[in-house]
Amino acid sequence: MKKLIFFSVLAVWLMSTTSAFTAQDQVAKTTYKVTATITVGNYPIGIAFNPRNGYLYVANEEDDTVSVIDGSTNSVIATIPVGSSPRQLAYNPRNGDMYLSETFSDTVSVIDSRTNTLIASIPMPGDPICFHPFAMAYDTRNARMYVDCLSYDALAVIDTITNTVQAVVTTGSSPEGIVFNPRNGYIYAVSDHNGNVAVIDGATNTLVRYIDLPVTGSGGSIELGYNPRKNYLYATVSDVDTVVVIDATTNQIVTTLAVGDYPLGVAFHPRNGNMYVANFLDGTLSVIDSTTNTVIDTITVGKGAQWLEFNPRNGNLYVTNSLDGTVSVISKAK
Repeated sequence: MKKLIFFSVLAVWLMSTTSAFTAQDQVAKTTYKVTATITVGNYPIGIAFNPRNGYLYVANEEDDTVSVIDGSTNSVIATIPVGSSPRQLAYNPRNGDMYLSETFSDTVSVIDSRTNTLIASIPMPGDPICFHPFAMAYDTRNARMYVDCLSYDALAVIDTITNTVQAVVTTGSSPEGIVFNPRNGYIYAVSDHNGNVAVIDGATNTLVRYIDLPVTGSGGSIELGYNPRKNYLYATVSDVDTVVVIDATTNQIVTTLAVGDYPLGVAFHPRNGNMYVANFLDGTLSVIDSTTNTVIDTITVGKGAQWLEFNPRNGNLYVTNSLDGTVSVISKAK
């Protein structure tokens, strides 16, 4: 009887140990890695997903084109000629169109995602008020597109029903990163010259306040990402290889953390809740656990990693590699 009890206990222990190792293996297999590389145009910067057709649109700055990637096959299905120095894209969920900033044309073009053709060109207010458009954010409450003007210190506000500029809002000097917060209806635009974040009320297009960043660098890029689960903003300060985390409920700094070399784009991954930061000079992504705000992984991608976009249809993350002329596809490792 004692021998029977002993062997029964031993069998249970072996089964539990095997299950534990299996569980550990499963956890280990949930890491993410590059699973595909897509060749696009010269010096890709911005990338945006269109949920209506499942396509990703990539702005290629040096050859003045937009590459259209079919997210189901990860292949380029169209190349659209556009204006001078295309840099960023944003999706308009009301009409399904893509908006493209053309920095040296001083215009924002509208791409019909059904035909992948240009259907409108919106001129910026121009010198000395607002020109050289860059990043954009769409206000879902008011159907407006907010456009950073790298020169000088303002945002252009586009009425996307008429596709005309209806207002200009003063911010800090040379705004770059910009996001819309659906919780409070505010637009956040960060100035790389002043080292602060302008908070703008989207209902009135008025400046509410500034949030000063604890680290600013010396004139390099500062971009913004938004975490809707935590209602946090993540500002990448490229000159000092740092991310500043801001609580958008209180407008207070939560923490700062070190990432890779010259961080630029930052994006939220809704399936795992993490933030991903593209590090331009070392060609990596820093993975931030947004619960603890610590870097938990580093993923090697292409040269000149710059911008990121999530594809909710397949759960993949897409990263533009400017110096390679490619887009890296990040998926769960199997």
